[in-house]
Amino acid sequence: CAGVLGQLLPQVLGGGAGLVNELAQRTQPLDWLLVLLVGKFVFTLLSYGCGVPGGFFLPMLVLGALLGASCASAMVTWQLIAPAFAPNVLIIAMAAFFASSVRAPITGTVLILEMTGSFIHLMVLALASAVAYMVAELLGGEPIYEALLARQMRAKKDAPDAALQQQRNMIEITVASGSPLERRRVRDIHWPQHCMVVDIRRGEQSIYPEADTRFAAGDFVYVLGANEQTQALQKLGEEAPPPQYHVYGDF
Repeated sequence: CAGVLGQLLPQVLGGGAGLVNELAQRTQPLDWLLVLLVGKFVFTLLSYGCGVPGGFFLPMLVLGALLGASCASAMVTWQLIAPAFAPNVLIIAMAAFFASSVRAPITGTVLILEMTGSFIHLMVLALASAVAYMVAELLGGEPIYEALLARQMRAKKDAPDAALQQQRNMIEITVASGSPLERRRVRDIHWPQHCMVVDIRRGEQSIYPEADTRFAAGDFVYVLGANEQTQALQKLGEEAPPPQYHVYGDF
């Protein structure tokens, strides 16, 4: 694909910094901008989806610039704005596209300000980023980096989907006298899967849990685990039931 595009549409190759400068310098025909937009978008998907991506941070800004240039070209054609204002639309679209994709309106605003080297667009960039952020939230879109992280985590064999989707809370266990935890070390306890002991309170003292730390009656143990594990974890601190005796005959 890169070889074919290198001959037919070389503008969509690479990061795209040169393309953004070209778009900012002069207004181009709308049909040509739409061709560049589709080509850059599809080639970015192919590049990242192949498994050995070179990054999509700058291509994401280029897509925003192409969207802004397309809008500016249409507005100039319909005589809604003067051609001199077309670069302003391009800059605003870059910030808005970044804010909606990453869910970082402040970062998008500061980033575009740094790239342009001018604070003239500060208020309008902040407004555009905020509007884009709210629209993306209302439409239910997922932030791009969080979606990629979730996909990478699902790909790991040691992190099943069910474990990733569980909601985790801090669970408090009170160690009773005679419970399975009393006088035993952290490493000796068969803990439920995907949980972690994070703190032990003994009176007014806070003990950092280590593998050889022993529990004592009256301790408050704080475990990070799933909601479904609450009952099983609390049973570890409960007092063991007394032994049952059976009477036979006259005894």
